[in-house]
Amino acid sequence: MKMNQTGFLTRVAIIVMLSTAVGCLADNPEESGHAEHVIPEHKPADFVSAVEQLGIRTVDSSTEDTEQRQQLTDIVGWLPELAAQTDLPKADWDRIQDLSEKYQTLAIQQDTELLIQEIQTDLDQLKQLAEKAIELDTFNTYDQKELTDD
Repeated sequence: MKMNQTGFLTRVAIIVMLSTAVGCLADNPEESGHAEHVIPEHKPADFVSAVEQLGIRTVDSSTEDTEQRQQLTDIVGWLPELAAQTDLPKADWDRIQDLSEKYQTLAIQQDTELLIQEIQTDLDQLKQLAEKAIELDTFNTYDQKELTDD
């Protein structure tokens, strides 16, 4: 028995649809490979917002608050990823990567006071990089306010 090409393609399409539907029937989304990626509420939308958040979070930050400390650690960890979404040159991204690694090392050592102090020391440099990102970036639309010491 010879099958024509249209009949073969129809059967393949039905098999593909059925196998896809079976994967969606799982009770637990992680079992089916369709787990949702959850973006934390405290993740800044972009590099400029991350720098602003660092400025805010290091002014009156409690070194005893575990949740705030973890959020600060998360934000410094996201700096290279967020900077990579800008048009900053590689040398600037490398500098941001170096700063992020320095901050993460302090966070791992759980020296929150020194972490905050280092961020505050580097904040002007980070603000300059954020301003440069605003000037260079043609794809993102940032709030056009300047990053200043409020």
